[in-house]
Amino acid sequence: MTIWNWITNCQDVFDVLKGTFVTILVLAHWDPEAPIIVETNTLDYALVTILSIYVKRDIYLVAFYSRMFNQAELNYDIHDKELLTIYEAFRK
Repeated sequence: MTIWNWITNCQDVFDVLKGTFVTILVLAHWDPEAPIIVETNTLDYALVTILSIYVKRDIYLVAFYSRMFNQAELNYDIHDKELLTIYEAFRK
């Protein structure tokens, strides 16, 4: 069994990350006028979809979704998993 050891260095790194996430724009509100980007990624065991928008010259994350494939989906060929991922991106 691995023993959890939260040392001062761990807390320092955590504080820096926490500060970064609350001081920069990580998520954006949906803007129906902004151009969108839909990204998908399919792994052997899971799917990932990301919805982003362009605001001026920057790209901002609006939504993120991921899940593990169920037992039946694990047996799909890779092209079927890719299509399922695209379907899930627009369904969610």
